[in-house]
Amino acid sequence: MSQNNITQADLPMNRSRDFTEGTIVRAVICWDSHTDWHVNKSKDTLAADLNLEVYHPDGTKITGSYSYDNN
Repeated sequence: MSQNNITQADLPMNRSRDFTEGTIVRAVICWDSHTDWHVNKSKDTLAADLNLEVYHPDGTKITGSYSYDNN
């Protein structure tokens, strides 16, 4: 759909999309880690903790992703 460059000032953020009933939908969120490969090849700091929630149009939460240690 779209790619956004988001800063902390943009959070929390809500996005909505309309889909035809019966459409299979995959919701994805990803973000970059903060690497320091030129100093330490094993360092790959995950400095952001973003969550994803998916809601039905009636406001009922369908699912969410709340892990903290991956991007």
